[in-house]
Amino acid sequence: GTSGASGAIAQVRVTSESLRALCAVILVEALDLEGAVDRIQNPSAFDEAHAMLSEDALFEAAEALKSWPSDATHGPVLLAWATLLALAPAASANGTPANALPESIDPAAAAARASSGDAGYGSLLSLLRLPQLKGVGGMNATLHKSVLKNLLTSSLAAFDVLPVHKLRVEELASLLDVLEELTASQPALCEQFWGGARFDGLEAPLYALLVGCRERHPADATPLLRALTALAEGPRAAECALAFLQHLPSVALPAPGEATAGAVVPLDEDGAPRSEWVDAMSSWREAREGGGGA
Repeated sequence: GTSGASGAIAQVRVTSESLRALCAVILVEALDLEGAVDRIQNPSAFDEAHAMLSEDALFEAAEALKSWPSDATHGPVLLAWATLLALAPAASANGTPANALPESIDPAAAAARASSGDAGYGSLLSLLRLPQLKGVGGMNATLHKSVLKNLLTSSLAAFDVLPVHKLRVEELASLLDVLEELTASQPALCEQFWGGARFDGLEAPLYALLVGCRERHPADATPLLRALTALAEGPRAAECALAFLQHLPSVALPAPGEATAGAVVPLDEDGAPRSEWVDAMSSWREAREGGGGA
């Protein structure tokens, strides 16, 4: 009957989405961004070159991806491919310089494809919002999200996305959307972040994102609160997030755009600092030079 056909179609769609999500994660993992970052951080620890950076592997991957459109379905893999190519010049083994990319492999073109259309971080967000990556359908959400977390952090480093203060409000919000989906109900990933935030090459870009959000506080507290909430899954991670809050600055860096002018120094209509602020700063300097003050 009609209801049976509708149920069968719905089941096919669920299965199709499950396979799509699984294939995307497998292909991102196959590019081994973690291995590239490890070689950049500690090249002398590796005797062999990165498997995906051999000439044969590069040509094979480029051929397979050349006709992929820049849409939400293919976007995460295109982003991973562009990230690998961007990292390639610095990824070496045993202290020797990395091999130059073949002339036909164009990192700039790959980056353009990964950021156009419906690709980019929006496609990563779409993938993370599939039920299959929320633990439904028998998939191990933690392992799969760990792969995608590596994609986020390595791409932040590869494309010089940071520092935060140069990002537009909507760009930062998009990154925080991805972070929230990555760590939702994933205390292990949050603990992994806090455990390696200051020295792990894969966690460093994410830590830089968090520090950048902190620099916007108190003028704009929302990004910091969103980032810390995302990274506070589980009791141990929550303790680390609270400890981070203890070191908040009292001055913020301004976000880009005219709407935020005066976020650090209050301005009059003519664009000059307000007299009250100037007087207060003069008093503070006099008190400091005289050995008193705040």
